[in-house]
Amino acid sequence: MVFYTVVQVGGSIRIDTELGKAALAFVGENFPITRTKDDGDVLFAADLYFWWEENRAQYEPFPLFDEWRKRDFAQKIVLPMYRSTRKRE
Repeated sequence: MVFYTVVQVGGSIRIDTELGKAALAFVGENFPITRTKDDGDVLFAADLYFWWEENRAQYEPFPLFDEWRKRDFAQKIVLPMYRSTRKRE
């Protein structure tokens, strides 16, 4: 779920879908839900990224995600964008 949304750059998971319900049960009730005009309530990719970074030690490594995170595009575009969204909250 984290990798799926992160590689969509700014993507989200609607919480009224099967994936959204499963994801919300997994990340917990305190996870931030973003309300959008078009898609309703969603789990936003940046929030999922930071959740993973804070909780990754509890789970098996995910090499594909780690590889993506090291790429120039992630380092120069995506992660700075996600960090800027977090600063505005």
